[in-house]
Amino acid sequence: MISVLSTAFVSAFSSLFYAFFTEKIVSKVIVSILKTLAKKSTNTLDDEIVAQVEKNLKV
Repeated sequence: MISVLSTAFVSAFSSLFYAFFTEKIVSKVIVSILKTLAKKSTNTLDDEIVAQVEKNLKV
């Protein structure tokens, strides 16, 4: 019985752990791409938008 519960707990924990870190990594990659694209433009509006997105995502 304990073996089944521990297996279920480890499985659920690993799924949550994987989902959390995958979300953080994807967010960082997207913000990085947005920063690169914003730097290539001549206006500053997109730079401000990217900064706000980065702040809201807490990346």
